[in-house]
Parts: sequence; C-alpha cells; structure tokens
Amino acid sequence: MEESALVIPVSLPCPLDRIRQQFDPLAKALPAHVSLLIPFAPRLEGTSWEDRLQQVLESFCRFTLTCNQVGSFHGPLLDTLYLSIADNPTLASLMDLVYMEFPEYPPYGGKHPEIIPHVTVARVCREDAGRVRWLVERALLGLGGVLALPAEAASWISYDPQLGWTSKSYPFSVKLGEGR
Repeated sequence: MEESALVIPVSLPCPLDRIRQQFDPLAKALPAHVSLLIPFAPRLEGTSWEDRLQQVLESFCRFTLTCNQVGSFHGPLLDTLYLSIADNPTLASLMDLVYMEFPEYPPYGGKHPEIIPHVTVARVCREDAGRVRWLVERALLGLGGVLALPAEAASWISYDPQLGWTSKSYPFSVKLGEGR
C-alpha cells in the first residue's frame, strides 16, 4: 500500500544526526523533517492536489524553526523522541492553510486531537528511551541548547512497495516582502 506525506525537510547538526541515524529506523530513507500532513495525496504530479498545494506554498517565504527541548510520544511498541518546535507564527499559519485546503487529509488521519510540531530523532523501545533521551539532551546542550533550523521548502514524499521512495520539493519564496 502506498503511503505519502507533506513535510518540511530540515538539516540536523552532526551530533543529533548521528543519534537519528542510529535510533530512527526511517533515517536511512527519509530526511529529518517536520510533518505538515500525513497521510497525504498518494499521487501528486499533474493532479488538482498539486495545483492547490502550489498555491498555498508559494505564498510563504523561507523561515527558521527553533528547537530548544526534547519531548516524547509513547507508543504501544516504541517511544518516539523528538526535538520540539518552539511556537512559530509562520509554521502555524502554514499548517492552518494546508489543513484548510486539504480537509480530506486530516493530520495523522485524525488520530490525535493536538498536533505537536516536532523533528523525530529516535524511535526506541521504552526500556531504552531514558538513555537515548539523555543522549539527545546532551547533544542539544552541546550545541548551545537551541537549534535554528532553516525551513526552505516543503516536500511531498511517497513510498510505494513496488517503486520505492519518491519525492518532489516545493521551495518557499526567498524574496523579501513576498509571502507570509
């Protein structure tokens, strides 16, 4: 079954990326990212979804995401450790517009009443979560305790068991005075 998402790829500093490569099973296939919509349209190229998506995304300028703490989600099998995104009006506006434009794709399939913007760095069994969280917190402190992550584009990513991974990037505007 094909799965897809709309994300903002981000580049993590080496200490955090090393942790992600070791403890996130999806790290080899997907870049570090903030999820905007998952699941999303399974096919995008040349569809009305793509036209609608471009109209929303072209109104946004590049912006910066700030992370300054580690959080976790507890799942039935694995705990997810993440870098929490500080309140960001541009990201909030982008998420609101995307949700309004694509009501047929509620975030996380409507499973979660509150959406917490984040960058996943590890998916581990509960027994290892405390130790790995300590590694992530130590790495974040070693980087000054605050990360500034440039948000330069949104990407549609899709996985099809027959075709593998595909993606398409939609860069945000770089011009001052344009967009949000």
